[in-house]
Amino acid sequence: MHLVELIDDAAVPLLHSCEALPPGQAASLLQAVVDDLRRTAASTACSLSPPARMNGHAPAARPCGEAPAACTLAQLMAGCGALRAELLRHWLHTAPPAARMAQDLARLNGAVDVALGAAAEGLMRETERARNVFLSVLGHDLRTPISVLSIGCRAMGATPLNTAARSTLERQTRSLHRMTQLLDDLLDYNRASLDIGLQTASAPVDLAQVCRDELDQQQAMLSADRSLSFQCEARRLSLQADASRLRQVVGNLVDNARKYGAAGTPITVNLKRRESTAELSVTSLGPTLPKAMSEALFEPLRRGHSATFDGERSHLGIGLFIVRQVAQAHGGTATVSSAAGRTTFTVRLPLAQP
Repeated sequence: MHLVELIDDAAVPLLHSCEALPPGQAASLLQAVVDDLRRTAASTACSLSPPARMNGHAPAARPCGEAPAACTLAQLMAGCGALRAELLRHWLHTAPPAARMAQDLARLNGAVDVALGAAAEGLMRETERARNVFLSVLGHDLRTPISVLSIGCRAMGATPLNTAARSTLERQTRSLHRMTQLLDDLLDYNRASLDIGLQTASAPVDLAQVCRDELDQQQAMLSADRSLSFQCEARRLSLQADASRLRQVVGNLVDNARKYGAAGTPITVNLKRRESTAELSVTSLGPTLPKAMSEALFEPLRRGHSATFDGERSHLGIGLFIVRQVAQAHGGTATVSSAAGRTTFTVRLPLAQP
């Protein structure tokens, strides 16, 4: 008996063996196995009706690359394992000639593996799509309460307050600034994941002034034992760029140095002109990074390890990813170098043409 004929005859028990899967997904897996067997066979005289009509018991099959939302990866693996075992049981029961046993066994296992791979890929796509939709809705819904809180803090700051109340208000303002920064990074990561790209607005910008403005904000985020210095060789560095995005780059780099630099050590920001390029670098002191980690740091949802980090866990591991995305959106680059306990992140951006 040919493998396709075997599956046709045993369709109902085969589908029942996949009880861990939603019915439509079980049918699509079985159909995918049959399709692969037909593709790999040199010739076949058998025809298999779609699983939706097999003995009138199977529900309509979904395309194998489309995993239903109710199906988890664990269910998919369990269902596919059960299907493989049931297929092998029926195949052995037919006792094929010894000359064909090894060939049929290889084809059968290969077909099941192909079907599993396609279904797993579809499940991952569906999971990724659901996550991106969730992040979009979350980011949109959080903007309003954060804006209301920011307006309230500004209004309170315009009123007379005693020293204790003023100190509390400043801490709240810093926390709101941090929340806004996290939300911006989250939404940017989501846009990049959806291949929408970062939104940028091009206008004449003085990068030196952008750095000064953002560093004033970042200074307030540092603990008393950390210092932040800014060195700029030129009074003005003109770019055609998005000022808010450049502030995001500066803020993320300094924030990264704050988290992973050694306690009590300074953070240094340098801005230089290199022919037709502006070079922004942020240096911190601490453990030397392994070279193998350098590129991974710019990948999303990757975070380093720091024994001196103060315990804050509000970061998402996408700050450096956003830095590189913004640099590339402006025709620039973002790199890292680390040696002798000194780590420097460098962003290079093209200067505006005169």
